[in-house]
Amino acid sequence: MNLKIRDRILFEQLFPQQGNLIEQIMVREIAKKIRLSPAEIEKVELRDVLDKDNNPTGNVVWNLEKDTGKEVVFSESEIEFLKKQIRRLDETNQINQQILDLCVLINEIKKKTE
Repeated sequence: MNLKIRDRILFEQLFPQQGNLIEQIMVREIAKKIRLSPAEIEKVELRDVLDKDNNPTGNVVWNLEKDTGKEVVFSESEIEFLKKQIRRLDETNQINQQILDLCVLINEIKKKTE
């Protein structure tokens, strides 16, 4: 699956803040796979958006033309975990426009047996 910077940043919104041991291990392992490397940050010119006083706003920008994405392979258990998180968000009406495309992308992942 080819994930752009935006997708990888938004992944955190899919993860449960708390959960059982296995869920939290799964979160950590997926986070490792999608983590932005220093080389990628430099390549896409990722930087903080600053306010008029030069303080970070909590938002980031990057050069979209240089964002070629990162090919990430998820295990079947990781795919099932991600789909479970999307179902949880959907059932509690927590899917917003910001994460909608990522949710659809993940839901379209086929298992090797499908």
